[in-house]
Amino acid sequence: MRIKGIGKLFSYSRYRRLKKDFAAPLRALYAASGMQSGTVSLQTKNGGMINTDRGDLPVWDAYFNPVCCKVEIDNGLFHIVPDNSEYVDYYIQGANGCVTRQPERWNTNPENDKFISWLQSQERSVYSQHGEDGVIEALLGKISSVGNYIVEFGAYDGICMSNSRYWIKEKGWSALLIEADPRFYSKLHDLYKDNRKVETIKSFV
Repeated sequence: MRIKGIGKLFSYSRYRRLKKDFAAPLRALYAASGMQSGTVSLQTKNGGMINTDRGDLPVWDAYFNPVCCKVEIDNGLFHIVPDNSEYVDYYIQGANGCVTRQPERWNTNPENDKFISWLQSQERSVYSQHGEDGVIEALLGKISSVGNYIVEFGAYDGICMSNSRYWIKEKGWSALLIEADPRFYSKLHDLYKDNRKVETIKSFV
C-alpha cells in the first residue's frame, strides 16, 4: 500500500529548496508533504513564523514547481510573484489566512477602509482557504434576493480550499463546478456524482 505524500516527504530536491528558506527544513518538508493533520508552525530563516496546513498544498506546489508564478518566503508570509508583470504581487498568510490581507494592493480609495474592516471581521473558513465562506455569506446577506446556485471555476477536488463546498453541503445549493486538471477532476466528479443538483465539467475556461 502506498502512503499518500511519502514521495514528497523523502524528496531531497525539495529538502534543498526548503533549506534556503526555513530554519528547520525537515519539519518544513513534512508540512509541505501534506501528511500532517492540523497546523504546523515553521520558522523562516529571517525569523518569521508561518503556520501551514493541508489547505496550503497548492501554494507549496507553486513553491516547488513554479509554472506561472514564483513563491518566496517573506517575513512569515508566502509572497506570490506572478511571472506576468501586468499582475501585482501579493502575500498569503498560511493556514487559512485572511482573504483581505494587504488590501492596499487593490484598494485605492481611503473611503473603502471601513468596508474592508467589515469584510475582515466577517472572514470564516469552513472549507475555503482564506475566509471566503464567511465573506461571501456576509455579502449575500446584504442582497435582498439571490438564487441558490453557485458556479466555481477551478473547483479543484471539491473539498480542499473550496469556495463552493459550504454552499452545496451546508446550504443545499445547486452548482456548476469546473476543473481542468484530470487528477483533481476525477475526485471532484466522484464527490458529486450522486448529487443531482451538482454538475461537474472537465474543461479550461
